Amino acid sequence: MPESTKDRPTSAHEKIWLITKSKKYYYDADAIREPLASTSLTRLNQPNLKNQKGSTRANGGMKSNGNMKAVRPYRVLDADQRPEFIETRDLPEHDKLRKYLSASRKENKITIDQIEKHFGNQAGHHWFEKNGSYPSKDDWIKLKKLLNFDDTYDKQLTTINVKSGLKQNHPLGRNKRNVWTITTKPCKEAHFATFPKDLVEPCIKAGCPVSGVVLDCFGGSGTTGIVARSLNRTAILIELNPEYIEIAKKRIDKELGMFK
Repeated sequence: MPESTKDRPTSAHEKIWLITKSKKYYYDADAIREPLASTSLTRLNQPNLKNQKGSTRANGGMKSNGNMKAVRPYRVLDADQRPEFIETRDLPEHDKLRKYLSASRKENKITIDQIEKHFGNQAGHHWFEKNGSYPSKDDWIKLKKLLNFDDTYDKQLTTINVKSGLKQNHPLGRNKRNVWTITTKPCKEAHFATFPKDLVEPCIKAGCPVSGVVLDCFGGSGTTGIVARSLNRTAILIELNPEYIEIAKKRIDKELGMFK
């Protein structure tokens, strides 16, 4: 809310709490990506990473000053040091694979020592440990012959995906930052705490899939419902104040043509 104060700095921000009940939850980062500035595109499209450094004051280009030692928070590879292609596999959850292999090993009465002797190294025990490693494509084929298991995980362990190892800009822009500049919007018929539609939109886009349901436990003047509907989501609004309910109905009717 705008405020007039003379004995302290004017409050210019509010916090939006992104709260979830579970570790895994729906979040669509691509739906709210921010377009890259033209200066950033120019810098990132340079032929090598040496040209992609920021200013000399930024971490990417920090210089030594007297006894000050420059510290890089991460290692930067030159373009000619980066692999042209990177090989990846869509690997299954390791714990499930570990249990699957352990069952096959026990069924065939083969010890881990025998497996490592068969492969001629000591890497085999890592495949059977929690948070261990995965067999390579070639090792998987050899292991299958030894343990005689089925083809449940064959595709995931033997299919090699190839992608470019060079830095590429995301076509939709950079990841959304946690500081949003949004101007207040007037709403003459609504109560004083009405928040702008621009504040609701990224929250709905990122937190609810298309055709999903948005729940606003403090419906107020109906802004969440209006924005959700415009983004092809369903909304459920809860509001205790009868006056606000009437305001919300009038706003929703005016903008969406409902309640007629």
